[in-house]
Amino acid sequence: MKLKILSVNCLGSPIVGHKKQRFTLLTKEIMRMKPEIILIQELISKKGEDILKQGLKGYKFYGDFPTKTGGLMIASKFSGKYNFTKYNRQADWFPLSWTDKWLGKGFQNLDLKIKGKLFSVFNTHLVCNYINTESGNNILRSQLTQLGNSVKRKKEVIIVTGDFNITPNSEVYKEFIFKTGLVDPLLGLELYTNNPDAVPWIFRKFVTGFTGRIRGDYAFYSGLKKSQVDQKLVLTKPIKYGKKNYLLSDHYGILTDIFL
Repeated sequence: MKLKILSVNCLGSPIVGHKKQRFTLLTKEIMRMKPEIILIQELISKKGEDILKQGLKGYKFYGDFPTKTGGLMIASKFSGKYNFTKYNRQADWFPLSWTDKWLGKGFQNLDLKIKGKLFSVFNTHLVCNYINTESGNNILRSQLTQLGNSVKRKKEVIIVTGDFNITPNSEVYKEFIFKTGLVDPLLGLELYTNNPDAVPWIFRKFVTGFTGRIRGDYAFYSGLKKSQVDQKLVLTKPIKYGKKNYLLSDHYGILTDIFL
């Protein structure tokens, strides 16, 4: 059996337009890939949520209206035990991070049994340290510590996905990997997971976090052999809707194939 797991930040921010076009296209692309488990971040728009839920046929949805669960939603072909945990430390009121604080970020955890094997799946979106402050770094470290402690309590196959807003060469990334024992299948590859062209020009011009192409999205695992896991970036190209082409998000998706 091949189990497909998709993680994607859907760019559901209220300041970014074309929601009907982007979410309609995103839903169609997801259905085309046929993942069994979908982990979505930054789902802040009710319109976007409605389009996804109407279009993703045959899935069970986990997470109340996503603004109550940090903009997170899980869609799964399998039923399981679910919970959402809010991070103890939220963003400060420094510039731009008020949206992170308003959302109340945290992580989802869905425990499943698939083909007799226990899986524990996590979905998260960490605070964005837009202007690289020491306070922002401390909040990131606190959130990663809380997430890592929950991950370490699990004994089954573990999948941890989401928009981490950290790069592989950062100290917090290295600490998280070391403490949890998680594996990053794309580590060492020269790639990026964000696309600044999808956000308004004013952000690209003035906000450090949007000016370059970096890697901040991940799908980690543990409890599997390397030969059982294949991973790649998806949703990387504009797609036509009517007479225009639309970028689906400012983040690429990560599709993980697990061979059981």
